[in-house]
Order: sequence, then C-alpha cells, then structure tokens
Amino acid sequence: MAVWKIADRTLSGDRALVMAILNVTPDSFSDGGRFLDPEAAVSQACYLQALGAAIVDIGAQSTRPGSTPISAEEEWDRLSPVLQALQGRLHIPLSVDTFYPEVARRALAAGVQILNDVSGSLDNGFPALAAATGAGLVMTHHGVGGELAEDVFTYFSQALLAADAVGLDRRQICLDVGLGFGKSREVDLELIARLPELHAAFPENLLLVGGSRKRVVAQFTGDPPVDRRLGGSVALHTLAQLGGAGVLRVHDVEGNGAGGALHRCLYEGERRMIMGHWIEFPALGWHFSINDTLVSFGNFSIKYYGLLIALGFLLAVIYAYKRMPQFGLCAEGTAKDEVVNRVFDVVLVSTLLAFIGARLYYVLFSEDRAWYFESPVRILQIWNGGLGIYGGIILAFVTGLIMCRVRKVNTPAMFDMASLGFLIGQGIGRWGNFFNQEAFGANTTLPWGMTGDVIQSGKHINDTLGVAGFDPSLPVHPTFLYESLWCLLGFVLLHIMSKKFYKFKGQIFSSYIIWYGIGRFMIEGLRTDSLYLGSMKVSQLVAVVMVLVGVGLLFAFHAHANRLVLVPAEAPVTEETAENEEQPIEAEEKTDESNAD
Repeated sequence: MAVWKIADRTLSGDRALVMAILNVTPDSFSDGGRFLDPEAAVSQACYLQALGAAIVDIGAQSTRPGSTPISAEEEWDRLSPVLQALQGRLHIPLSVDTFYPEVARRALAAGVQILNDVSGSLDNGFPALAAATGAGLVMTHHGVGGELAEDVFTYFSQALLAADAVGLDRRQICLDVGLGFGKSREVDLELIARLPELHAAFPENLLLVGGSRKRVVAQFTGDPPVDRRLGGSVALHTLAQLGGAGVLRVHDVEGNGAGGALHRCLYEGERRMIMGHWIEFPALGWHFSINDTLVSFGNFSIKYYGLLIALGFLLAVIYAYKRMPQFGLCAEGTAKDEVVNRVFDVVLVSTLLAFIGARLYYVLFSEDRAWYFESPVRILQIWNGGLGIYGGIILAFVTGLIMCRVRKVNTPAMFDMASLGFLIGQGIGRWGNFFNQEAFGANTTLPWGMTGDVIQSGKHINDTLGVAGFDPSLPVHPTFLYESLWCLLGFVLLHIMSKKFYKFKGQIFSSYIIWYGIGRFMIEGLRTDSLYLGSMKVSQLVAVVMVLVGVGLLFAFHAHANRLVLVPAEAPVTEETAENEEQPIEAEEKTDESNAD
C-alpha cells in the first residue's frame, strides 16, 4: 500500500486524501482575490479543515494559462502573513504551491510540511530541500513528449531517480499527473483512463489528480461557468479514485469529500462482502479478517464482546474458588459448603449490579445519552458495546459491602479475593474491544499501531470536544491492549503479594484500586472515545479519586487490622496445628467473627 511520508507523520494511501486549494492571489481562474486578506485566508483554511480536508495547499501565484508571473519576493510577501497567522491553528499538514526554491525554504521554516512543486523540473533543488528537511514533495508532470503513457511513465521514473540521487526517501514523493499542464483536454481524459496503469507501475507512491473546475471538466459537461463545475469535478475525481488516485486537489472540499465517501463505501462494502471486518497492524505486516459476531440464530447473535466478558468472569470465579480457603472469609468453624454458598451469593448479586452500574455509567456520561433515553430499551442492549468499567467497579463493591454484612462474610477479605478476580476479568474482557474496534487511542507511529475499517470510519470517536490532530485513516494506539496488559500484569503482581507478602486484610483491595487507577489515568489520556464531564475525561477524574481513596484505605487497613497469617490451601487445619497457632491468629479469628456480623 502506498504511503506519503510528511515530516512528523505518514499519510496512508488506503483512501484518497483531499488536498484543499487556498489561493491568496488576485488572478487565479477560480477564486482569485477572495482570500488576499490574511484574516480571510486563515478563516478559510480553518473552514477547509473543518470540512474534512486532509491537507491545505496554499498558492500565492496563479498557474492558469496566460497568467502573469510574479517574483519570488512578491510571492513570499503574499504567503508570509498567512503562514505566520496559521501557526498552531491547524492539525493537518500545510502545503505551499510554488516553483521558487527560496520561497520553499522560507515556507518550510514557517511550518509548512509539503512542497507542491508545479515547475515540472527535476533539477531545481526541491528534491534536495525535501531530503534535508523531511518535507513531503509533489512532483508534477508537464506537457507531452511523444506518446502520452511513455512520457508520463518516463517523467515519474526520472523523478524517483532524482530523489535517489540526493538521498530523498521515495515515500516522501507524491506524483502529480498534471491535468491541464501543457495537455489537451483529450490527453487529460486519457490520463484519467490510464491511471490504473500508472498506479500499477508506481505502487509505493500516491498519485495526485487535480481536475477541480478546470477546462477538462467544462468541455465535457456543457461548458458551465467556473462556479458551476462542482458536479463535473466530483465525477472526474471519483473516476480518478477508482483508477488509483491517492490525493485529490480540489476547491470544493465538501462536494468532493462526499464523492470520496461514496467511493470508500463502495470499496469497503466490496471488501467487507469478501472478508468481513478487518484489522491491520501495518508496520508489523499483520492483517486480520474479523467479525464481531461469533454465531447467529435468527435474530439472536452471540457477540465476541459478550463472550469474552463471560469468559473473563468464569476464569475469575474459578480462580476465586481455588483460593477461597486462604482468605479467611467466614468465621472459624463455618462448614466449607456454607462458605462457598455465602461467597457465591455475594458474587452473583454484585456481578449483576456491576453490569447495571457499568451500563448506567456509560449512558449517563455518553454524548448520546438523549438518544438512549428516547427509547430506554436501547440501554439494555449491552451486546453492542458501551460499558463504563468504573461504574461497574464502584457499584460491585458497594453491593458487595452490603451483601457481605447480610451473608456474614468478612468484607476486607472478600474484597481482596474479588480484586484479583476483577483483574482477570478486565484483562480478558478488554479483548472484546478488539473485535468491536473500539477503546482505541490517538494516532501513533509505534510499530504496534493498528487500524481497521470501523476505526477509519470514525464511528467510536467522541466529537463532544473534538480530537485535535487525530486522523482516523492513520494507525492508532491499541489502548484496549494496553489496559489488558496492565490488568494482567497487576494480577500477577497482586497474586504474588497474596501468596508471599499478604500482611493484613484489605491490602490486596487497596493495592488494586491504586494500581488500576494509575494505569487507567495514563491510558485514558490516549483514548479518543472518552466520556466527558465538561472538559474533563470522566475516567481520569475518577481514577485520581480512586488512587487517593486506595492510599487512604491501605493506611487504614494497616493501622487497624491484625497481622494475617495465611493457611496454605494444601495444608488443612488440624487440631494439632490449631493448638500450635500463636496468639495473633486467635485475635484474627475474633476479628473475623465480629466483621461477619
């Protein structure tokens, strides 16, 4: 798959990128004079970004046939105030349309990331400048020197060789077929028709097509005035995408973006019919065809999301059952079957309330909460995703506190055992987000960055505040994986603590709250689908509170609890060992009896 390396990012060629035109000229054929004022130009650039442009290409000199050339100094005088005013205003790359190397150097120093060289030259210093700065470079084909295909193939091949000669990474180059640059209308159309050949010949480079409002559009659509050529422009660019164009240089972002969206829908629809949903780790070369549904029976479906949550719960219960004798959950002398019955009563009721708490937490803080309350039955459809883990944790432990008193189970000991189970369930359940392609983070260039069809659709991005600098077409942090690994690592550490360093009841529970809170705070900062309370991410706010509570509980349990001596599961208590126990164990047993009431 073709990519375009641009300064601090890499643009993917899996869908066409819209390069929006912004002319700060008095004589451009389409919008000359509209954005000469720097404030108007900055406002338009921000507007183009908001419409969905992937790149803004600023030109200060008209390249239309018959235009009057201006000097490099005059071109820079037009560009400079606009570039200065735009610094820090856009999160998408800026491009400058020029053929003056001195203007290009100044523009790069002012924050521009792409040089759009419209000269058609191979030896004007632009490749060396791009190599030295890491900037992206557009190299444009001009004129026809014999047979069209051979001329374009030859120019593009020479452009890549020119890049090699100065140490420029070929992936920094975008190849522009040059519609309207020294070509007849028939030749322009032939270029569009032969784009698949060019795409096949140069598979590692994005191909740029810029036919927006040009004569090639007018001639074959009844010759409408410039401002009425949108339909023809969209049609031409849609054909270009079908032929393999990776960048579309356009005036009308919204209209051409709609054409691009239709193309993507057709492309993704065809791809999904063949392989279902998909996930990729591009840098690792991994590709997975996945489905969020394991099996369906009529209108009933079993989702991987729910299945993995159930699997996590089952393994947590098995682990708790194996460890139960070591935690001193009930008063001395309570029959083993009675202990199991009491503990599982607490677990089952708390688990039910945990799901309710997780769902209500998500719904109440979701930007779509009004939609949920329009039809409350939607709140029950948890198999579609949408659980807030902190809501589940909080309500589970509140319910557990009540149930432990009702069923005469030692509360701190129960919470210690439950915390280990929570880490197992969370570590496994998070993989449900993998199949749903949710709980992912911002863009990343790390080797394990992932992407997928649902991720690229932007479906799970919270638009309440916007995500500055986020491009769903680029790989993202797999934050579900980070949290899964954090929980599983926490389980290993706390399991060892419970075996080797368990000093008092409540120790594991307090440590769990602290451990998970620290991890969740860091991971939540990367996510793009967070729930918000005003301008703050709810989970980060709750994580801070929980860490503070955990620290307080750790000191409180340590100060008020007697030292706990664990009885190994494989060495049951006998009369002989009971007689040999030291006095602190008797105190602990009394504490257990009092806590169980």
